[in-house]
Amino acid sequence: MTPDSRWNLADVWELVAELMPDRPAQRSGSRTITWGEFDRRANALARDLVDAGLTQQSKVAAYLYSCPEYLETYAAAMKAGMAPFNVNYRYGPDEVLYLLNDADAEAVIFHATFAPLIAEITDRLPEVKRWYVVEDGAPVPDWAIPYEAVAAPGGDAPDTPWGRSGEDLVLLYTGGTTGMPKGVMWEQNELFLVLGGGGDPFSGLPPVANLAELRGRFERIRQLQADWKAVGALRIELIQGLRTRFRAACDAAFVPVRALQEAEDWERFAHFAKAEELSARVEALQEVTDFAAVARAGKLAQVD
Repeated sequence: MTPDSRWNLADVWELVAELMPDRPAQRSGSRTITWGEFDRRANALARDLVDAGLTQQSKVAAYLYSCPEYLETYAAAMKAGMAPFNVNYRYGPDEVLYLLNDADAEAVIFHATFAPLIAEITDRLPEVKRWYVVEDGAPVPDWAIPYEAVAAPGGDAPDTPWGRSGEDLVLLYTGGTTGMPKGVMWEQNELFLVLGGGGDPFSGLPPVANLAELRGRFERIRQLQADWKAVGALRIELIQGLRTRFRAACDAAFVPVRALQEAEDWERFAHFAKAEELSARVEALQEVTDFAAVARAGKLAQVD
């Protein structure tokens, strides 16, 4: 935990994982990772980073598409008191090489798709102590450590001598549209406060002062969820009862409507029958008329 009152994002995520371990933290396609799983997987990666020789504020690169491993990488670095940063997946070899050197990267987590590009530059990045590959269907290089093999077992967070602090950095590399990419350095405390500090400006909820207050808010939310779940059966029974009553009311309301419909149907049938009768009379009259015309024609022929 952070030794002072300044915010470290790892502390916040660990608190959520403690209080709501079974709630979804990330969803990606068919994958759902709970807060408990997210926390344990990030712990395992953090421990491996420390075992690899990374220390306080060592730089950890996320060279990934959007995926659960991206946020796990950031959480692991923060847990171990290190500084995560982004690598634009659209960059070419020269740009990636420049960015990793500029950041003093000591660990890189990358999708297997980028392995051919990275293979071109690894010999010029001697400071990188760990290469972790996230499988995505592309061939997996044998010179990188499979990410899943490290993260899947889970574990406890590493206990480092330097700890973690609200002054720990998150590096945000710009797009390099006006030159080469530049790393913007954010203290985690400042980033947390900019993002609302645990409050909600739209509902008027003020920022929290410390972890104890944040815990209190989470526990109240959890109690509300428990109360809502407790009345779940009653709620379902009530809804079913209302549905039955609504259906009965609709049926009762439609009785006169159906009677009227039947009357209207009979009236239309009667009109149809009358129309049939009238049509038959017209046809008969037509036949008589046609016969009379034939007779007249016969008489005229006799006169001629």
